[in-house]
Amino acid sequence: MDINLQGEYNGLDALRIIQKMPGYKDIPIIASTAYLQPGARDSFIAAGFSEFISKPLFRDKLLEMLKKFFPVK
Repeated sequence: MDINLQGEYNGLDALRIIQKMPGYKDIPIIASTAYLQPGARDSFIAAGFSEFISKPLFRDKLLEMLKKFFPVK
């Protein structure tokens, strides 16, 4: 989920809304942003995101991240 969404909500707001929805509390949500600050990953994990990936999103890096949460059987 992009942290810097356009409009009324940002990625953290959306995360909180999704986690309150029945059946979605434990769904993996990966934070993403191009505006990387020191300690960003730890901050996003502490906020409730499952993981963090920085932009630009490269195919190999994204696939590696997705396999972490959705292993191929």
